[in-house]
Amino acid sequence: MLTKHLATVPYLCLAIRFACVSVQASEVDSGPARLIDAERSIVSQVEFPAGMGETRFIVRCSAVVETSGYVSDSVCYDAIGSGAATLGYWDLKRLTRGIKRAITKTQAVPARINGKPRKVWMNYGVEFVRHNSTSSVHVHEYFVFDADSLRPDFVGAQRTLSDSNLWSLHCLAENSKMFWVVAKLDAQGKPESMRVRPEDLSNRCVSGLNRAIEGSNFTPALANGRPVLEVYYVEPFYYSGPRFAFN
Repeated sequence: MLTKHLATVPYLCLAIRFACVSVQASEVDSGPARLIDAERSIVSQVEFPAGMGETRFIVRCSAVVETSGYVSDSVCYDAIGSGAATLGYWDLKRLTRGIKRAITKTQAVPARINGKPRKVWMNYGVEFVRHNSTSSVHVHEYFVFDADSLRPDFVGAQRTLSDSNLWSLHCLAENSKMFWVVAKLDAQGKPESMRVRPEDLSNRCVSGLNRAIEGSNFTPALANGRPVLEVYYVEPFYYSGPRFAFN
């Protein structure tokens, strides 16, 4: 599913300018998946839209990172930033296709929880910049709320995947096929509070999404390579046939 702008996301993020409260935690043998050399892979697969002058925008995406480090099931949702408004539908479509090809060719360091590799759902954003006829690409390993407040030192929390408890079975009758969940995680990585959008979802669907989040394990987020105690976690759930739920 591809949308150029998602009106619900800014609303969700009004009170969340950054992705974490920077509180230092002790080192543990748990950590998020990390992409290896993703920027070079994307540069080899993606071309800037023809005719664009100086610009800057970020395409927001997610993917599954397997315990082997293989990256799969990448999907991109929208573009944000000052240059996003100049992108045509097919420009964005070509960019996202290239990003998805590149990411599936990228290896990752697997996520770990208590020393064990875990399969996770990872948010990432791909920043495209063209300045003085020079183009560059930067990958941000978290859900980017604000294109003007980037944190190159930050890696977002990630949620572990299992092949049980299909949340999508609870949302078959919804008009929308994309749902957004924002959860505040406590120091143990458990959700303290959650919000689901759009607001017109059935109680059955909201309950399924809440159970998926509440029953999940999360990797810690990192700031400057160090775990942080409190983070806001954002996840887009999209329905395109039954999909794995999270645990």
